[in-house]
Amino acid sequence: MSTKPAKPTTGRKFSFRPTKDGHKEATIAVMGCTGSGKTTFVNLASKSHLRVGAGLESCTDTIQKSQPFELDGYTVTLVDTPGFDDTNKSEVEILTMICDYLREEYAHRRCLRGVIYLHRISDNRVGGTALQNIRFFHRLCGDKALKNSVVITNMWNQVTSEVGTSRETELKSKDIFFKPAIDKGAAMLRHDNTIESAHNAIRHMLHNKPMPLAIQVELVTDKKPIYETEAGQTLLGEMATREQKHQRELEALKKELEEAKRDHDTEAMQDIEEARLRLDAEVGQLIDERQRLLGPDAEGARERRKLSWMRRVVLPFVHLRASVFGICCTGFVFTCLFSIYQWRSAWTHPLAIIQTGFAEGGPSLDEIP
Repeated sequence: MSTKPAKPTTGRKFSFRPTKDGHKEATIAVMGCTGSGKTTFVNLASKSHLRVGAGLESCTDTIQKSQPFELDGYTVTLVDTPGFDDTNKSEVEILTMICDYLREEYAHRRCLRGVIYLHRISDNRVGGTALQNIRFFHRLCGDKALKNSVVITNMWNQVTSEVGTSRETELKSKDIFFKPAIDKGAAMLRHDNTIESAHNAIRHMLHNKPMPLAIQVELVTDKKPIYETEAGQTLLGEMATREQKHQRELEALKKELEEAKRDHDTEAMQDIEEARLRLDAEVGQLIDERQRLLGPDAEGARERRKLSWMRRVVLPFVHLRASVFGICCTGFVFTCLFSIYQWRSAWTHPLAIIQTGFAEGGPSLDEIP
């Protein structure tokens, strides 16, 4: 019978015992867009032979670990992760895969020394997919763990020094890029595709105090489902934005189709119908992916959390109100009874005086005029 691993807490210290040869262990995750050179960097630094993509399709569609290698008294393992713009897997599948790995590591009390994020300095524009990967890098790490991360710019041989330096400055200074990470303590280094520069980047992280990423705390300590984490909410928001965009495009196509019908333009009608079918398919895929992220039990989970909240917050308040109401009712009844007692005393007391006077020889009722 298997036993569940003990739940780590945010305040607990993680011990990293030396390996048999006396070296400390250091595990570092490598993130970035598809084609940013993650696997090439891992292979270069560790002398591993992970498969590298040569064409337009991505090769890293699973979590891959390098062979351990020694560096400055540490046994280092690099973890190659797929980008969120993977050509073979959806964003939901990539996020789920990364979350499953990080959850398992943290549940067994293993933390990363840090995260390397690779960015091509050769890109003349940081497009939507690159921005999406940067956002997920921020959400997965969280503010606290960003100080253990390093942003590495590579492919400097494909640009002039002036152009590369200008782009590097922009990446450092704009909030939509890496400025938030740098403000939290992340470093930005250059990689010139040599093993020395790769190892220098890794050395920058070896003395970091290992700490959990924000996504690990959310999944393991807070026991949140993926869709309720910061990364999950970011993905849901982006999917909703794309769905709204597609809906607007469908409305525009509908108007174009009506105009084509009025003009009896059969060729335009055919082109519009094909475009409409493609958009319909994309909207359907987004809906399916959102449901996959939420899971079949998402609604039930929400109901259970709602009931749990009612038990913890609402019911004690109701009981308190009931108790106060009972006290008030009891007080009201007591006040009424006391008032009746005083009322009866006001009427019976004079009669008792009169009767006492008669008993002591006072005049009889017949003698009173």
